[in-house]
Amino acid sequence: MDTKLVILEGLDGTGKTTVASYIIQKFSTGDFPIHYIYFQKQNSVDLTYDYFLDLYDVIRKLKGVVLMDRSIISTYAYDLVSTADNLRRFEIFREFDPLVLFFKKVYDQSKLPSKDQIDLILSRYDRALNVLLYFFMIPTIYTTAELFMKKIQTLKDFKYLIEHNALP
Repeated sequence: MDTKLVILEGLDGTGKTTVASYIIQKFSTGDFPIHYIYFQKQNSVDLTYDYFLDLYDVIRKLKGVVLMDRSIISTYAYDLVSTADNLRRFEIFREFDPLVLFFKKVYDQSKLPSKDQIDLILSRYDRALNVLLYFFMIPTIYTTAELFMKKIQTLKDFKYLIEHNALP
């Protein structure tokens, strides 16, 4: 199996890490490895880009499915990276046939900033995801953690998701 990159995105408290844990516990085997990478926030734009590019080297060495919990997309959405043009660095990940899962329902409100900030973050997410779709043809599935886990019950369901970039 080649490498398939699945990026989990969404506001804080939407269940990204919960979904990643669910997928790994339920479907990862020696014959079907699923790896987890958490995209850590960095202290500067340059460190963010360096970290993002370093992850490319890590992912290249992995076979199977790689779940990336956040990415440079959320760094842009949370206004830690200046412009959507900086998302062009995402192009190097195209070889991993990336799929973005955007979780839209917040389950833990305590993790959220103010309403004004949430609206700005969501609009920046929309812009970033549109850039990735239109310039790099990286698809996004908008879902909730609850619906995702309801739809992806079996390994067959999960394989359908990663092969067709769609929920079964």
